[in-house]
Amino acid sequence: MREKWKSKRHIPKYLASMMVGTVLAIILILLDIFEMGTVKAIDVSLMWPRIIQAVGMESGQVVTWDCVWFGTYPQAEIIPSGVEYTALDKSLLREGDVIVSDDIYGALQSAAAWDDNNEITLDGVKYRRINKGDATNLDGSYQWIDSISYHYFKYEPIKWRVLYTDGNQALLLSDISLDNQQYNTVKESVSWETCTIRSWLNGYDAACNQRAIDYSSKNFIDSAFSASEQANIADSVVENADNITYGTDGGSDTVDKIYLLSEAEVWNTEEAVNCGFARSEYVLDEARRCKSSTYAKAMGVDSLAGTGECMWFLRTPGYEKSSVMDVDDEGGVWDDGAIVNNTLIGIRMALVLNLSSDDFYTYAGTVCSDGTIKEEGKDLEGTKNEESPSFPQGGNKTVSENKTDNEAELSRIIKRQSRLLTFP
Repeated sequence: MREKWKSKRHIPKYLASMMVGTVLAIILILLDIFEMGTVKAIDVSLMWPRIIQAVGMESGQVVTWDCVWFGTYPQAEIIPSGVEYTALDKSLLREGDVIVSDDIYGALQSAAAWDDNNEITLDGVKYRRINKGDATNLDGSYQWIDSISYHYFKYEPIKWRVLYTDGNQALLLSDISLDNQQYNTVKESVSWETCTIRSWLNGYDAACNQRAIDYSSKNFIDSAFSASEQANIADSVVENADNITYGTDGGSDTVDKIYLLSEAEVWNTEEAVNCGFARSEYVLDEARRCKSSTYAKAMGVDSLAGTGECMWFLRTPGYEKSSVMDVDDEGGVWDDGAIVNNTLIGIRMALVLNLSSDDFYTYAGTVCSDGTIKEEGKDLEGTKNEESPSFPQGGNKTVSENKTDNEAELSRIIKRQSRLLTFP
């Protein structure tokens, strides 16, 4: 366990004349450690995942990752008080996923300065609005009440898990799924190099993807990171190996700032094991399980009722080049993959962060594969007048409490098979 900083200086009681100076020194040290309610990541030695054997876990182990805050993205939904929140079943929500504030909601509704990306900054806090027509998928967990009403989402710090580090750089994986985008907007043979998700993640123009879609003005990297933050993301050589099981051609290697993990980083290799994942693809690995933000659900991510876990894309091709591998909502790896234009699967971003400057990231505590979360340093600026939401009793789309295990298993099988359906 990480020990908290402690002053080792011993001050005898009779040295009263030294008290003022010592107190001031301690205050200066603490101010250096704690800035605006956050803990500097550089004051904590970021570590590789810690793995211990554990009976009762599907994977046979418990994994603990260090985390950092870096960048921001729409996550929590803003709603007014006095309304029953029915967009999501309460079993799918985590603490903080919905923010109740009449002041903020009213200001967003009446605001006129929304930009071309439907974003606005009020009192130093950034927000995004979307309606039903903006969602990638309408068959997920989120229930839209109509086609025209805007729903409002607050930009919040992104939490990243540290998968490995050499002290100078760290490979980061988003703690949750942050969005719902297709790997490729059309079912066709593609590679990581030519798919649309790569261009959307990195803000590339039409020349960089097979569908010739220009993502230079609306993308992930420019939404999530300032120019200075982007400068601290390494240009990574992204190796695109063939599918281990089927030998499907992975295409050419690329150089990108933002990417998706490969199958070799989540199963079957020492690299995957060192990142904290089970070696076997068939193990329903707790370390591979992933939840999603409210914004991601509104965009279409489908979540497992009762747990909130969701599927997430890898970049490795599946059994053919029109499919792509993914991790399912129970932590299994699907080497046959889903079709590339599947709309149910979440996006979990990966990047390599340069650690030379601590001005752009802060320590976020730890997360553990057994569900334990020890969070630190989240900037709470802009949360005044926010309250906890009122949830409906029973929910609108949850699995019935009386559903048998066989019915629940059948539901999971049907959802898995749906990944291979042809979408228009």
